[in-house]
Amino acid sequence: MASFDFIEASAKGYEFSWYERSYLMRAAVPVVLVKLASILIIRFMHIEDQSLLSGLITMPAHVIEALFMVSVVRFIAFREPLFEFSRVMGGRPPPDIAHDDKAAMGDAEVRHKQDASVFTRVAMFKAGVAMYLLIKIVQLGFIGAMLDYGRGLDPGAEVPAPEQNLANALVFMALTGALLWAFRLVWLYIPMAMGYTVSGFLKRIKGMMSSLSIFATWFVTFFPLMVLISGIFMLSSFVFVSETILQLFIYDVIRVFGETLIILVQTVAMTFGFIEVLTNQNKKE
Repeated sequence: MASFDFIEASAKGYEFSWYERSYLMRAAVPVVLVKLASILIIRFMHIEDQSLLSGLITMPAHVIEALFMVSVVRFIAFREPLFEFSRVMGGRPPPDIAHDDKAAMGDAEVRHKQDASVFTRVAMFKAGVAMYLLIKIVQLGFIGAMLDYGRGLDPGAEVPAPEQNLANALVFMALTGALLWAFRLVWLYIPMAMGYTVSGFLKRIKGMMSSLSIFATWFVTFFPLMVLISGIFMLSSFVFVSETILQLFIYDVIRVFGETLIILVQTVAMTFGFIEVLTNQNKKE
């Protein structure tokens, strides 16, 4: 069963994101602005509790985010420039990549040509974007259904008998194992953006050890950043007057920036981890 070193992948996720922070953040500006606009529209329409409708309003933001995240994957794997609206509209060219990163990415590209399925660059990019949006739609639908189900539960319902509790515990364990295995499906846009088919990726990364590596990478790239963002939230509550429009706007800005940062670092870390698995690389220096 194939797995990767989640500590190394997470470290590379943080390191690469920090080293290329200027280039990445400049390309992420449209993502942040469209997300912020979507949140403001949702607040203005007072539909925060309607998860499905609010998810529909945020779809344009997810489209921009998909273009950005897939371009990040291809930037790491193939040294392709990031998707920037300023560059599309005739702005300045992308900056040069460091020599060490060029060597590592060049090795990944050579191995990709040897191992991955043959697709054009445009086809790989479109496949990654389409898969990213499909995953987002499924996530929005699942979260919306769970929230609606939770609201429909009766708080005064009777506690089930011990035998029923045991059965529920077994079902919960089985469901937890299934969700842990299925967690790899959330990142399918990464191998597809690199030119691998879904079946080829799942065959290469089969086994629960891969799921544990993916989950551990997700946690290591989520928890520290979430603590940092929570600290910024707490600090802003002392600076700005509570329950004002300005405070809500600042909260939304911090939330959008934090969500984008977390997804970015996670995508970078997962990309390095998947490159190690898919190309059989072992770059422990």
